[in-house]
Amino acid sequence: MESQNRAASIAFGAAASLVAAVGTHVFIDIIANFVLPHDTYDDGAHESRAFALAVAALLVLFFFAARLLNALGTRREQSSYRPLDGSRMTLGRLASVTAGAIFFLGAMGSLDACIDHVKVDDLGDLFGGSRCSSVSS
Repeated sequence: MESQNRAASIAFGAAASLVAAVGTHVFIDIIANFVLPHDTYDDGAHESRAFALAVAALLVLFFFAARLLNALGTRREQSSYRPLDGSRMTLGRLASVTAGAIFFLGAMGSLDACIDHVKVDDLGDLFGGSRCSSVSS
């Protein structure tokens, strides 16, 4: 049962990271429209946002399925059910969700660039950096 709890916790953390990455992706897009003359998010359709949210939804479904299986298994054993403590976010969980969000944000930029057939000049392009004239048609 402990492995189901751990898997559910990882799935929920990954889902939280994906949702945070999507939110950051949108935030960077909005801010860059005012700050940069032409940012990398201007020319794409942002298919990665829908993809990331779909994966996050599947991870949340997995989280609840694992919790349900854990609850059913512990009831059969007549032991005390100890759910994941969702109300308490430790510093370690916060750090792992933040690191995951940064990773997924870069992956979303890479996916968008790949789908839109846009050349990525440097790491900054994956995070909404300025692109002077390297937009492909």
